[in-house]
Amino acid sequence: MSEPEPAFLSTAERERLARAELAMAEGCPSVEQELLLMAAGSTAHRARRHPSIRHPSIRHRGRHRTGPRFLTALAVAAALLLFVAALLQAVAPG
Repeated sequence: MSEPEPAFLSTAERERLARAELAMAEGCPSVEQELLLMAAGSTAHRARRHPSIRHPSIRHRGRHRTGPRFLTALAVAAALLLFVAALLQAVAPG
């Protein structure tokens, strides 16, 4: 099984849980097996129902800094810096 069972489970309950985990791994658990896994807090059940647990996505943070709005803001900031540098150079005594 994918996680340790509590010590209070009987052998028959452990076997049922193991069969439910196998059925979940094969992708065809019965409703009863799925409810059993849900009640046991199985990671196999959570991973099937919530794909983000199975494949965590880190793309969201990376995409945040490469979008068109960010590139536009970056270009505006660069232009502003160049303008301020030119202004300071014109005002500076020399």
